Amino acid sequence: AALVELLGKPIHESSALYIPTAIYTYPHGSEAAWQGAKKAGDLGWKTFGILDLTALTSVPGAVWREQFEQTDAIMVGGGNKFYLSYWMQQSGLFDLVPDLLARGNVYIGASGGSMMATAVEAPGEAPKRAAIEPSAEEMSSVPNWSTPPFWASFFMTCTR
Repeated sequence: AALVELLGKPIHESSALYIPTAIYTYPHGSEAAWQGAKKAGDLGWKTFGILDLTALTSVPGAVWREQFEQTDAIMVGGGNKFYLSYWMQQSGLFDLVPDLLARGNVYIGASGGSMMATAVEAPGEAPKRAAIEPSAEEMSSVPNWSTPPFWASFFMTCTR
């Protein structure tokens, strides 16, 4: 119900892009990416696509930016938050997300994807800025650490 409220329309009338990039750093990452994409896609979207951020640096920005601009929801899967942060910066998505949210797009992060809503810190390094900085009214974190298998998100963040 909360997702439908954020989207402003039913899921079956909405579009989504899923970003599995963060999970590829783990053993069996490709399998986990498939499971995450399948789980996200099974929500019943009108259209659903998958984009890996590592590919975006080799594709003209006009091509992939249009895909983000025309989607209702950006779904960022879990995994290594430092790897995800790096590729969000390299691809330019870090700079694009605030504009997308201002236009009404919805950001959905699972585990590492939800951590992009906070500053990313590494030992001995200055914190990197958050990809998104939602207000408390816009963000909801839902713990589900008891949900098997491991690719089920520890936290789900939805913001608009």
